[in-house]
Amino acid sequence: PVTKKLFSSQDTLKTISSQAVNIFRPANNEPLVLRPNYIHCFKNGKTIFFSLAAGATMIDAKGHLLNINQQLGFGKSNSNGRFFETTSGDFWMYGSGDGIKHFKWNDKGLPEIDMQITTDDGLPNDMVVDMCMDRQKRLWLSTMAGAAIIKIDSLTGQKLVSSLAEHQDISIENPVNSHIYCGSDGYIWFSSANKIYRINPAGIVLKSSIPSVSIEQI
Repeated sequence: PVTKKLFSSQDTLKTISSQAVNIFRPANNEPLVLRPNYIHCFKNGKTIFFSLAAGATMIDAKGHLLNINQQLGFGKSNSNGRFFETTSGDFWMYGSGDGIKHFKWNDKGLPEIDMQITTDDGLPNDMVVDMCMDRQKRLWLSTMAGAAIIKIDSLTGQKLVSSLAEHQDISIENPVNSHIYCGSDGYIWFSSANKIYRINPAGIVLKSSIPSVSIEQI
């Protein structure tokens, strides 16, 4: 990571170097982190992790510990999720049962939500297991009810969600163990417990449906 620190999620949050393994001690004298269960290091030097005691917590570039449950939209401290960082430095959060949420970093260096995509927008299921992005900047998601592809208009923000089953004859028996990944060759790799699929995203075209028009007598 940018901070050149490796973290270990054991009984307490620890940092790993070539010389030693040390307990992470926040620079702002916050209590030690107990039982962290997921850690993600971002390109801007910030690190976000989840723990049973505090929920979502961020470590800034100076080593300060900040609770960010509110910023990520968690009402309770017992929260969980996963992150997918884009090439532009913003990120998506998934795996919390709320579909996917898009965040940018605000002027205070905190994550700020600006978009959310759920079953109301066409997702097969709000529990997203894994996600990636193809070369056309489309999102590929594996959910508990099948895979989906999302195209977002960069100008209008319009979201077009399409089930992968509409384009490919793919069946995932156990979605909870599925993974989806965009390779360096541009192909999408989609795996389940006993199958691996290789998909050419260039062959999939998403088209928005034309809304019906109703003209009433004026």
